[in-house]
Amino acid sequence: MKLFSDSIVRIVRNSFSTILVRGIFGFARIIVLLLLAKTYGIREFGLFSLILIFMEIAKVVSDLGVDIVSIRRFAADPKNVHAILESILGLKLLSATLGSVLTISVYAFLYGDSFGLTLLSIACVSIYTSLLLNAFVSYYQTQLSMEKIIRAHLIGYGCYLAFSVIAILFRTSLILLMGIIPLTEGIILFLLIRRYTYNAPLRIRINIPFIRRLLSESIYVGLAGIAVVIYLRLDNVMISRILDLKSVGQYAFAYRLTEPFSLLFSSFGISLYASLSSFLSIEAKVQERFVYAKKYLLGMLVVACVGILGYVLAVRPLLPMFSAEYAASGQVLLILSFVLIFKALNTQLTAILNSMGKFRIVSGITFINLVTSFILNFIFIPHFGIVGAAMAVVGTEFVNSLFQGGSLVYYYKLNN
Repeated sequence: MKLFSDSIVRIVRNSFSTILVRGIFGFARIIVLLLLAKTYGIREFGLFSLILIFMEIAKVVSDLGVDIVSIRRFAADPKNVHAILESILGLKLLSATLGSVLTISVYAFLYGDSFGLTLLSIACVSIYTSLLLNAFVSYYQTQLSMEKIIRAHLIGYGCYLAFSVIAILFRTSLILLMGIIPLTEGIILFLLIRRYTYNAPLRIRINIPFIRRLLSESIYVGLAGIAVVIYLRLDNVMISRILDLKSVGQYAFAYRLTEPFSLLFSSFGISLYASLSSFLSIEAKVQERFVYAKKYLLGMLVVACVGILGYVLAVRPLLPMFSAEYAASGQVLLILSFVLIFKALNTQLTAILNSMGKFRIVSGITFINLVTSFILNFIFIPHFGIVGAAMAVVGTEFVNSLFQGGSLVYYYKLNN
């Protein structure tokens, strides 16, 4: 007797592959950023972190929710996946261009420093590489074939780690360090394109009718995604405006130490969303989907709690290795580590609601989170500094859990 069905085994393997890819990247970036913080000093680290935040926001704005909706499109129409992918790639080239122009304009308006603009201009190349890369990842996610592209990611992340460490050891310009990001993403993209073209030709299409239909479906997801990344990064931006770059560096130091777990939870969420979306093709009952999601959610939360506790106990003793300028990061690290429990829960709740097609509900909750984050940061940062920013994250994620959990319970009762 089989303990698990073949479909569940495929989903678990796909989830593990996704988590492995995200986890390796997260820990590689931690090594790079810790070396950067120790070698270049807190102000340079603060500026580099601020540019990364603008780049991360720009990627989500440029995506417009297409990655999420494309997974549903691929799952619902397996016969036309190649044509869908080609049209999505064309859309992403257009949106990356608009996103780059908008990002540089906003940064110039808020800060205007020439060196920061140069760094950001180089970072914007990553918008193109990452958006195109994510289109292929969505395709392989839907096919439950993430293990097929692990090698390409390992090569790319290995190059990122090696190039970055060498550049930092030789204390090269931050401009070169920033350029390594799109370069290594480009390596992964090249390898994925080569694998894809073994089985099917690839032609990028600018399909206006398709783009119009896709954007009409993705607009609510896109708005929600933009609101999510803004409220997740708003603390860093407000610290830079209310305090200074040194405080950004202190806060970013703690924030980046917790980031691998955020990437892992996001991977869990993407896998859960892809698997629940695949149920659409087999017309699974709503109750069966909820049972599967509940088991997945409980298992993931247990793993998350154990992993976070062990990680914090291992990382905290490393803080004295850095200069006294980072002493304030210790308290922030403890608070943000606690928040990871809420983030682990919230990413999965979002995946479940999105798989049900409740994009407007998710968008509404996300904008509530954005307003909550702004108010709490505006109140806490002037009084408590970077610790206040961490406190604002706790409050925002708690509100997020309440609204998403309440919505899910409501729809579960509605269908039973």
